[in-house]
Parts: sequence; C-alpha cells; structure tokens
Amino acid sequence: MQNISSCLSILIPDGENELLTNHVKDCFARVPDVRLYVMSNKKSGPSRFSRYVYKYSYYPKAKNELEWIANINAELLKHDIDLIMPIFEDGIRTLIKFKKYVKENHKLVVLPVLKDFEIANNKALLAKHLVENDISGPMIYHINKDNYQAVKEKDFPLLVKPLNVTDGGSGILLFKQKEEFQDYFKQIKREHNFIFQEFIGGYDIDCSVLCDQGDIRAFTIQKGVLYGAKKFAPPIGVQFLYEENLYTVVKKLMKTLNWSGVAHIDLRFDQNDGKFKVIEVNTRYWGSLDASLAAGINFPYLYYLISTNKKFKRPTYNYIEFLSIKGLLKRLKQNAFLILNGGYLWKNTALKFLLLDPIPFIAKILLYINSYLARFFYKK
Repeated sequence: MQNISSCLSILIPDGENELLTNHVKDCFARVPDVRLYVMSNKKSGPSRFSRYVYKYSYYPKAKNELEWIANINAELLKHDIDLIMPIFEDGIRTLIKFKKYVKENHKLVVLPVLKDFEIANNKALLAKHLVENDISGPMIYHINKDNYQAVKEKDFPLLVKPLNVTDGGSGILLFKQKEEFQDYFKQIKREHNFIFQEFIGGYDIDCSVLCDQGDIRAFTIQKGVLYGAKKFAPPIGVQFLYEENLYTVVKKLMKTLNWSGVAHIDLRFDQNDGKFKVIEVNTRYWGSLDASLAAGINFPYLYYLISTNKKFKRPTYNYIEFLSIKGLLKRLKQNAFLILNGGYLWKNTALKFLLLDPIPFIAKILLYINSYLARFFYKK
C-alpha cells in the first residue's frame, strides 16, 4: 500500500464546478502518487464516484465567504494537504481576498493580486486596461438607457455582453441593425450590467497560459474547428497551433497584469487589419483543459510545480486536433467510419478520459434522470 507521506495531496476547495473538477482530476490522474481531495457543496457531485478522487467532502453551501474559508480550514485539520488549488473565479477571488484567514495559507497556489484579478475578470475594466497599455482589443461603447439612440448605423453589427457572466457564451446578443438594437433597449426596464462591443469580422482563437509574476511559464494556442448548436459557445473541437503575433499580444497582456496562476484568453483575428485582438480573459481553468493535456501540457501539475518553487523547462505542445465527447458524436455523424480509427479516438478525443474513469459520467446521467423524474412527478 502506498505510504500517505510519500503522496502529493491536492485540495480542490470549490469542487461544485463539475466540468472543471473533472478535467483537473483527469490531469492529476496522469501523475503518480497524487491524492486528490475534493470539497463541494453538492452532496452527490459526479466526482464523488471517481476512482481518481481520494476523498470527497460535502459541506452545505456557505452563507458567506468566511464560512467557506472555515470549511477549508476544517479540511486542513482533517487531512495532510500539500496544496490548495481553487479552480473557479468565485473561489479564486475569495482566497485572494481572505488569504490571511486560511490557517496554512503558504499551501495556496500562487495567485494574482486582487486588483489585477478584478481587471482581468471584468470586461469593462479589461477594455480600459487594453487601451491604457496599447494592447489590441475591440472598440467598447459606453451606452445606457439615456444615450442609446445616439448609436450610429456605422457602429453595427454590435455585440451586447453581460459584464460578469462566465458561462461560455451565455447572454451574448448580436445586433446587426440599429432598429433591432433600439427595440431591445426600449424593452429594458432596469439599468443594464452589459458592455457593448464592436463585432470583429474574422475568427476566434484562444491562448491558455500558466504564469508566475507576469512571465508565461507554459501555454497552448488553439483554434475552434467544430462547433455545437449554441451560438457564441466554446468549440467542441479544437486544433492546436502556434501564432507568433498572437503570442506577442498575450505575453504583453500577462506582463501588464503581472499575472500569477492560470488563465484562458479569448482572442479574435481581425480580418480587416490582420491583428489578433483580446476579447476576454477567463481567470480560471477552462473547458478544453483536457485538450491541453492531450496536446502535452498538464497545466494543473505544472501549476503545482510553480506554486512549490520547483523548476521545470517550458514545455512544448503537439499540434493535434482534439474533440470533446460532443465533438466526437458530431464528427461520427459526419463520418461513421471514424469509429474504426482507434488510434485517433484514443489520442485525439475525450473518449480516453471517459473510458479510464467512466463512473462519474454514468453517475451524472443517473443524477440527471433522477432530477428529471422528480420534477415530472412533482408537477403531477
């Protein structure tokens, strides 16, 4: 039996985000002698049933941030934790703000300072930062219910985005004409929390990074090649590649933010001026983290190395195509013979991760069915 003292113990304190918990779990599953502890406000989150989760701890949803910190401290007392690794914006922000209340805060991963975190996380503040630091980004319009009629026809098409929504593509609206835009504003009954952004003709492309005090220590660049039905949602298939001009933009952005930790930067290539423009910064792990792993970059493990002052050479990644499960199903509809290409399915799709740890996926389906039936019979 493996001696506990020789294992690396990682605590995910915000494990209620099932997608990101699952991806981080799959990344640490590739590292020998790791014990993954997951803390969640969901009693039966799918990761509870994972073969790669050593301990799953349920706590009722905290009434406030300090109560959540107290729950983390309780876990630190129960278990010999080596590193605390938050995975989502809310948890990251709370641990930055209340770091001094964590009993063993030297065990926290490296994190940005609160000011830089809020700039990166808020679309309006980020837009201001881009202008101040001469970093390419879309034009932002300051519009409210009093001045919306002043928007010119030449400003369209125009995107409307919620300021602090982080659920890939949710709430984004595209207005192609002034009339439909004004009709929308006439229906608003309260002051909005949106930004209004120039629509850039071109294509989306992303860069995932791990930084330490503004220096990029690991990264991948990926472009969407397959999309689902939901408009503005992240791709379900990506191609890894390298773009020097894009990397130069991201490098300057991370340096000016003095960023520490992980981030996923959404950019768009402007077909009119040939520039890569920063659209948004996701200040957390991202939905294609498993794709990064398949391409050769294990971001959570490298994050552990940086946070514990362990040296490593900046890794390179493979320029592969990668499909999520949804992407694989869509591709199979297009080409059923792909099912015969076992090498591709294992190396270039999320099927590998599902087959290596299938119980959380099965549990997720059963929990969904149970929830659906409960709602159905409740209506009856």
